[in-house]
Amino acid sequence: IKNASLVVLDTNLEESVLDYIVNSFSETRFLVDTVSTTKATKIIPLLSKLFCIKPNKAEAEVLLGMDIKDNLDILSALQLFNKLGIIQPMITLGKKGVAYLEDGKLLIIPASTTTIVNANGAGDAFTAGITYGFYHDKLISEAIKIGNTAAKIALESEKTVNPNMTIYSILKML
Repeated sequence: IKNASLVVLDTNLEESVLDYIVNSFSETRFLVDTVSTTKATKIIPLLSKLFCIKPNKAEAEVLLGMDIKDNLDILSALQLFNKLGIIQPMITLGKKGVAYLEDGKLLIIPASTTTIVNANGAGDAFTAGITYGFYHDKLISEAIKIGNTAAKIALESEKTVNPNMTIYSILKML
């Protein structure tokens, strides 16, 4: 963990484990997938120490204690994550895409359109895609596009992990 350029955590871990890892390795960049509204609360005390957080709208509402009804609320939520110290916050919006900030402005990258065969694994594929992007020092917009493409490939397979999922297939689709 100490030598990693990026560590992915999710809130399935115990709160004490999350606390230990994030506080023990303060120089490490952490990307957190909040998993669910119930489990997301575990990360609240650590928000100021995260590089990236990827909640959905409901999870962001729980984390920030606010209602998110429209794009103005999404902008406010992302700005609040920034003020808390999170460098690359994003909020996933399901079929509507992924919201993020660029130069203080709200941008939303639409989700890739596809025929959904099986939704299992799509969120994990998205997280893997953004992780790949950040690991390779891509801009947040590029990381999200990689994540969206990985999710699209995942959605098109009956299996949770599409056997056609490779970084080459993702980059070719981009």
